[in-house]
Order: sequence, then structure tokens, then C-alpha cells
Amino acid sequence: MPETPSPTNRIRMASLARPSGAFAMLAMDQRVSLETMFHKAGRDTSTGTLDAFRGLVLDAAAPHVSAILLERGYLERAGVGSWAGRSTGRIVAVDDLQQPAGLPAQDSTIDTEAAALAVTLRADALKLLVIWLSGAGDEKHAQQSAMVDSFVELAHAQGMLALVEVIAHGGTRAGERPVTADELLAAAETLGPPSDIYKAQVPIHGGDSPADVERLAREMTATVAVPWVVLSTGVSDDRFPELVGASCRGGASGFLAGRAIWSRAVAGTDEASTRSLLAGSTADLSRLASIVDAEARPWTEAIGR
Repeated sequence: MPETPSPTNRIRMASLARPSGAFAMLAMDQRVSLETMFHKAGRDTSTGTLDAFRGLVLDAAAPHVSAILLERGYLERAGVGSWAGRSTGRIVAVDDLQQPAGLPAQDSTIDTEAAALAVTLRADALKLLVIWLSGAGDEKHAQQSAMVDSFVELAHAQGMLALVEVIAHGGTRAGERPVTADELLAAAETLGPPSDIYKAQVPIHGGDSPADVERLAREMTATVAVPWVVLSTGVSDDRFPELVGASCRGGASGFLAGRAIWSRAVAGTDEASTRSLLAGSTADLSRLASIVDAEARPWTEAIGR
């Protein structure tokens, strides 16, 4: 059983969650991947254009989410902005990604400068992305486990929660093949328990029907022993709400997702069309919030097992 959270950690958890105790969190920490999406859409990929898009997403989504995840570069340029009201939790990504243009992230290390910035922004949590390759070998996996331990210690030393995101791939290279259900659980068993919140792929790896997802989600719940949420990579935007519900029935406490919410707005050709497309995203967020309120395991239950 995980340790009982300190009063500070309980306050931080509550600040990231909805009144129901479920998490409905927006990820806007994409860097190279966002640039790649704009390039594929034939859009300008300058920093100014990407930041303007981030700002539009935040303006549209902030009233509908319980927390927002951002990365150091954008925060240094734009600050927290008007979206960071008292009811919106703040998460800062502290992963320094190794990600060549056009490819998925290959590896990561801890960005200590981002952690220092998070302190000045009074963030509630830090987030570290770990790329788990099932064929990388015991030595690499031990190094990643040690990095997660260091990350958790860093976050707790600053009075913040430690949110560990793991994207698992089969084989020895990112994107080589999907992981199996057993490999997904092996990654969670190694990297999940030290964290305060674990972020995982939707568990479609034992089958993608709602019943299959719920079944594997129950195994994930038993494995990580902390509140966990799903990301949207690996499933279609149309199916994401359905599979969020199945994951929550299996014990997930909500979602921390980006592209399933705002990716369609990348097709906007100007501010007006982007805002119009984002209006549909707010409807999706309302639906997702209703799903997690009804189906998710509240964090208060997840930490008390």
C-alpha cells in the first residue's frame, strides 16, 4: 500500500482534480511533435506561430479542465497567462527530450532548469516523460528507474507532486512495434509505484474493445498502486472518450491528454478558423469531464488502498 500522502500532497492533488476527485487535465507541453504536426499540415512552424496556437488552445480549454501541463520554453516566453486561475492546477514538464524532427521521442533526462522555473510559478506538480523500450535491457531499465527516483525526490523536496509519464514501445527502438499487455504492465510495475500520479497509454494492448480495455486497466490499477491517468497517443480521437470511460471503470482516475482534444485545430489557417475548430474541442472536453466524473476512481480512493 502506498504511503499516506502528506497534507501538502493532498492539497496539491485536490488542486489538480475536479470536485469529483477525478482528473481532467490538458497536455500542452508538446515541442517537436507539435512542430511536426504543423509541418504536415503545411503551416508555418516558427516559434511565434506555435506559441500563438498554444495560447489559443489554453484560452479555449482552461475553463473546462482541472489542470494544465506546459513546458519550460513556452512558460519562459509567455508566462502562465490569464488561464491560470485559482481553480486551474499547474504542471510543468521537466523532461529534456531526445527527439529528432519528425520522429517520436527517443529518450529523456531531467531538466533541472524547468524544475527551478516551476518553483517560481508555484506549480502543483512536475512531470517527467520516460520512453520505455521493452528490449532495451535490464541495465537501461535500472537507469530509468533510478532517474524516476531522483525525479520524485526533486519534486517532493520542492513541495510538488511527481507525475511520471511512461510511453512504452516494444523492441529496442521507439515506434518499432506496440508493446504487449505484459510489457505495458512491466513498465508500470518498475516506474509507477514511486510516483504520486502515473500517466500511461490507454491499455488497448490486450484488445481494444471496452471490455478488453477495462480488464487490462484493472491489472494496471493493481500494478501501480497510485492514482493513474491515461494519455491519448495510440488511439483515435473519435474513440478516446469511449476508451477513457473503459479505463476509468478499470480504476483509472481520469486523463491528461493533448492531441485528442486540440489536434483538429491544427488545420486552422488563421486565428478565426482555429478558434472555430477549438469550439468543438470544448464540447469534447465537457463530454470527457462528464465521463470521468461518472466513471473515474477518485484520487482520494486511489491513495487509500
